[in-house]
Formats: sequence, C-alpha cells, structure tokens
Amino acid sequence: MESTRKEGNEIDLVGLLRIIMNFKWFLIIIVVISCVGASLFTYYTEKLEYNASIKLVMSRPDTQATFNVEAVNLSITLVNTYKELLRTPAFMDKVVSRHPEWNLTAENMLDKTSVSITGQTPVLSINVSDGSKDRANQMVNSISTAFREEARIIFQVDNIYVLTGSDGIGHTVKAPSHMIRNVGIALIASLLLSIIYVTLRYVMNDTICIEEDLLMLGIKPLASIPEMKKKDMQVPKKKMVIRDQVGEQVNVSTTQ
Repeated sequence: MESTRKEGNEIDLVGLLRIIMNFKWFLIIIVVISCVGASLFTYYTEKLEYNASIKLVMSRPDTQATFNVEAVNLSITLVNTYKELLRTPAFMDKVVSRHPEWNLTAENMLDKTSVSITGQTPVLSINVSDGSKDRANQMVNSISTAFREEARIIFQVDNIYVLTGSDGIGHTVKAPSHMIRNVGIALIASLLLSIIYVTLRYVMNDTICIEEDLLMLGIKPLASIPEMKKKDMQVPKKKMVIRDQVGEQVNVSTTQ
C-alpha cells in the first residue's frame, strides 16, 4: 500500500484524497455553515435597489442639410463633452436644488448616477440607482430634463432627444441580488481553507495513526486489528424445527 506520508512530510495525491475522505463530515459541516452564514448576511444587509435608465441621442442640427461622417464625429465629440458635464457637481447641484424632498447633496447624486456612451455613437446613457423605484425614475428623468436645458444654454443646441419611450420616461428595473455570488464565494473559500486546515493538521501530527506510519519508521507491525462495522458484530440466528405432541411443526429461533 502506498504511504500517505512520505519523507519530509510530503503528501501525494492519493494521500490527500484519503485525508479529505477521513475528514469529509468536518468539511461538509464547515461548508454548510459558511454558505448559510453568507446567505443570512446577504439577506439582512443587502439593500433593495432599483436601476432607472434613460438614453439620449444627439440628432442632426436643423441648420445642417445632411448628416455626413464629419457630422457624426462631431456629435460623438460633443457627447463626450456632455458626459463630463453630467458628472460635474455644479450640474448635479442644480438638479437636487429643484427637488429638496430628496434630501440629497450633489455628491450623493453623483454616487447614485453613472453616465456611459453606447460605442462610437452619439447616444448617451444615464443610469440612477435608488432604493425607491418611483424616486429612481424621477431622478433619471429630472437629470435628463435639466441636461437638455443646460445644453440649450451652454452649447446653443436643441437637438437632444430621448430614445427610451415616446413619452420621455426612463426605464426602471430591480437591481440584481448578490446572494448567489456571495454564497459561491463562501463555498469555495470555506472548502479550500478547510482542506488546507485538515492537511496541515495531519502533516504536523507526529503520532502514529496508520500502518504506513510504522513502515516509514522501519518498524514491522506484529498484528493489525481490522475495522469492523456494527453489522459485523451481530450474532447470526438459527432456526430449529420441533414437533409438539400433536405432531404440529413449531419453529424456534436460537442464538449461538
């Protein structure tokens, strides 16, 4: 039989699998406790959030007859400028000043808002996250309205339109939960740490646990006691047939 412990306390793959099987219930309990703990922690600490989004596009100016490649490139450049404008505290301060009921500052709105450009196109996406579905939708629409007003004043343009819906109302969805991600991380981390723990515990243990440990020391075992299960210790029963005085057969169980 191949030894689990080799010289220098090295463990081969078969030995590692044997150690894992010996401590399988310990590993299962640790993993289950970790997964349950991660799920409970996520359930009680994760805040419900909604993501409201709206898309804006910069169309061809009224004074321009055609919308050629140069016009598209100019629109993309302007969209990048608009993106930076939306991320300024001065602009967000104008948005929150119109809605004191939100009880938010410009910095709070910047933390809730993300702005992105759809590829190399003059399309601008605005996303807002909030715990209230109605307020998230109200926020993203207010940002869109204030932005178009600022664009008319600063850039003297009136060619920014809303793509999301014909009524100019943003789209709101529930933010995805992190439950599966957190439980998966807890499962992998607890399993790896448990395997490392039982392996180090076995390697650093100098006591003789199995027959292979004696063979490593050059000692030949005189006798070995095989592992027995509970069913192996049961005494078999035999049936004896006895006829009574009337001649009827009677079965009697005896134990040896």
